[in-house]
Amino acid sequence: MFNVNYYIGTINYCSEELKKLPHIYHGSHGNDRIIRLYDSKTKKRREFYESSRYWKQATELASRRAYLEERIKILKDELLSNWNVKYDKHASNYRTVPEIKHRLDSSFWNGLTDEAPSFPKNNNYLYKGIYFRSRVEVNIAKVLDRLGLKYRYDVKVTMNGHKYFADFVVYLPQFNCCFLIEFFGRLDDYGYRRDNAFKTFDYFSEGIYLGENLIILCGKENNMPSFEVIAEQITALVNSIASQSTVSVL
Repeated sequence: MFNVNYYIGTINYCSEELKKLPHIYHGSHGNDRIIRLYDSKTKKRREFYESSRYWKQATELASRRAYLEERIKILKDELLSNWNVKYDKHASNYRTVPEIKHRLDSSFWNGLTDEAPSFPKNNNYLYKGIYFRSRVEVNIAKVLDRLGLKYRYDVKVTMNGHKYFADFVVYLPQFNCCFLIEFFGRLDDYGYRRDNAFKTFDYFSEGIYLGENLIILCGKENNMPSFEVIAEQITALVNSIASQSTVSVL
């Protein structure tokens, strides 16, 4: 379960993103659908017909606004049901700490490329159109989706001058922060341990630390982390990041 700091910080972020968007009104004219945009700051109104070449951009704005409005509602409901805290009453008791500088921030996320290693594709590990290398990695992706966290799988990162492929990079835009998840599934194999020892050394050399911006899940040939263990570790790190970024002023 996410803590109060996570909910307050995420709702604040979504609310600020919502302010950047125009108000959206849907209508029609004959057989043509219309999207009307109203900017409360500039007082400008614009209309886009379905036949317009700008219809796609207008629908994307409408979808983004609808998503944020629904997200805020869900988060407020969860905050109340999980913690008995009403956002509108308690939000002023928390403040964002903008001076926190995370080692992996939005610039790191935006700089990620689509380069990925090649490996044999197994349909048993296909999830949402992505081929994973193991059942545990599929479960990690499922946990991240259930928690509503944004992530990328198997992306190239350069650490201490060496190129690696991080299993997962998770992005928390509301806290301007990323963290990595690595699954080391054959720690009972000497060669595997040796190879990944270099990887973790280079991570540590670059300021990527366990409990701060790195999760390492471990397994052996016949012993893998459960869905619950995966969820607990991810939730714990997210809560830690949230508690640093959104703090109580009481």
